[in-house]
Amino acid sequence: MHAITQQSQSQNQRISVSDIPLPSILVEVDSTRIISSNRAFSDLFPSIGTGQILLNLQNSSARTADQLIQAIRKAFHSKNPVIIDRLFLHTGSGDREFTLYARVSDSDDLAVALVNLVPQMVPGHNDLFEFSPVMQLLLDQKGNIVDANRQWLLTTGYSRKDIESLEISSFINKESVELIQNEIIPSLKSDQATEIHELDLRMASGEKTRYQVQFNLVPSDNSLLMAFMGQICHSASADDMNEMALANALRDSLEALTSTLNFDEVLDRILVNVGSVVPNEAANVMMIWSGVAYIVRSIGYAELGLEETMMSLQIPIVQESHFLSMYETGMPLAVGDLQGYVGIESQSSMHWARSMASAPLRSKGQVFGFLNLESSQAGFYNQRHAERLQAFADQAAVAIENARLYAEVQQYAITDELTDIYNRRGLFELGRREVERARRYGRSLSAVMIDTDEFKSINDTYSHSVGDHVLRSMADRWKSSIREVDILGRYGGDEFVILLPETDLANALQVADRLRIAISGKKIETPIGDLDLTVSVGVADIDDDTTTFDALIEKADQAMFQAKTNGKNQVKSYYV
Repeated sequence: MHAITQQSQSQNQRISVSDIPLPSILVEVDSTRIISSNRAFSDLFPSIGTGQILLNLQNSSARTADQLIQAIRKAFHSKNPVIIDRLFLHTGSGDREFTLYARVSDSDDLAVALVNLVPQMVPGHNDLFEFSPVMQLLLDQKGNIVDANRQWLLTTGYSRKDIESLEISSFINKESVELIQNEIIPSLKSDQATEIHELDLRMASGEKTRYQVQFNLVPSDNSLLMAFMGQICHSASADDMNEMALANALRDSLEALTSTLNFDEVLDRILVNVGSVVPNEAANVMMIWSGVAYIVRSIGYAELGLEETMMSLQIPIVQESHFLSMYETGMPLAVGDLQGYVGIESQSSMHWARSMASAPLRSKGQVFGFLNLESSQAGFYNQRHAERLQAFADQAAVAIENARLYAEVQQYAITDELTDIYNRRGLFELGRREVERARRYGRSLSAVMIDTDEFKSINDTYSHSVGDHVLRSMADRWKSSIREVDILGRYGGDEFVILLPETDLANALQVADRLRIAISGKKIETPIGDLDLTVSVGVADIDDDTTTFDALIEKADQAMFQAKTNGKNQVKSYYV
């Protein structure tokens, strides 16, 4: 985030946290004046809001204000870009535990703190309920409203105060209320798993919208969960056409995404196909590793001269409220105007973009990445775009996880379980490709065959477990002695093969002797003590008479046999 100065009062007024779904405030550090607070914050702390001075608050708000001030000052003096605290704050409905994230941006003129709060839910249905992307209401056994989740409040336009003071008949008609109390609840109590009905829901604006609603009982307390699964329209309106177009685009995209299990191809197809669901000028896929988001694929930035910059971004999630919100809630975000948006500190890297839509990539309840779209037009994206993007992102996440799983299975199939190097199958698959490549482009390729001298006596004298330990140790030493492009595999038993691309016979012989010394030059540590070991090594390269991987290995094997018969612990090359 750019440092915020007092160049003009109007500039500060443009700065807003309204697009951040987590309860958030922006506070001047010195004066503790709240520059901006969002609706999620106001719902929790109705007596604390924009324009107020935290230091001046009194009564029940004073304690909360004091805790916020302490966190802000701690962030201001901390050397870390973000401070994270766990604390209890007094909300409009009582004390609740939060994880607080505070980040300070400062200049010579003004220091400003951005504070995000993540409510800590009681384990159970509450966390899933609150942040579900589906509109949900919770009723007690008599049909009275207990709670509404964030998505329900956002869609209907009601506040939490509204649902606390209004009867359910304010939202749905009398006939529906009677249906819930007299038929649906008794039916569910008699072991009916689910009830689905169509109900008219009255929005805060007064408009009525018909929904298909799924009813379930919560086992812990027999409360009634209402999930509003989708709007029901009975006329061919523009919305119908849009929904039909979205359904067709998602169907076509799903077909494209699931037609390959290659990980790189899946990422490419995600970026190519997302434009048919939500238009964009540039897009990227982020993956999360150890709390940091990295862009792994992008499209549209090369034309802007930003591809290298974007691909080098490393974004700690806790430093960016935009991504922290999606990570914590699993809900998509749309930002109509990035100017003045404090949710992205690294926005200077994307100064060309004025609007952005983002959706989390989710699997098994966990966010593992993000799909981001950008436009140069202010106001281009809204929450409807974000919801459409989430529908696509959910398909993309399945395709990514399938490709990941397939890659893991494929890797497992070609990996030796004992030594964690290529097994015979993997060795032959890669070896045949390397021979074809070397012959096609006229490049050098050599193979090294290694056999452990007197290995059988180790198994016979000590045990097979000691023999396994020796094999693992040798493989580890060789892995640290070769290049990344070289291919190390277990040929079988105590025999190993190393393929050396771009390496002629003379250089391969030097590498082979280095691999021999890596074993004979240092004892192997084992559970029964240190052991002296040696290996015999054979080397061969491709030539006009060696046109297959099998032939190359055969030559290296013959050379290794010569090293064995000539006294062991030596290197021999193949010759006719």
